[in-house]
Amino acid sequence: EVYKRQVMVTAANAVAVFVFVLAGAIAWQQCLPMIAGAFAGGWSGAHLGRRLPAPIVRAITVVVALLTTVIFFARAYL
Repeated sequence: EVYKRQVMVTAANAVAVFVFVLAGAIAWQQCLPMIAGAFAGGWSGAHLGRRLPAPIVRAITVVVALLTTVIFFARAYL
């Protein structure tokens, strides 16, 4: 079940990447450091997430999502 979701998310992201590359909408100079950070964060986050209890991981996820929302809202409307 988990692997099916991972495959679907990977496929959707691969299609999006393909479309953006074909459209020439990638700023490669800014993109490459972001790719490196995404891999490092994904790898370390997955390892940390396996070690922490699920309620803590959920709480951290909610807090980060809320903070991100507040920051984007403030930048856009304040």
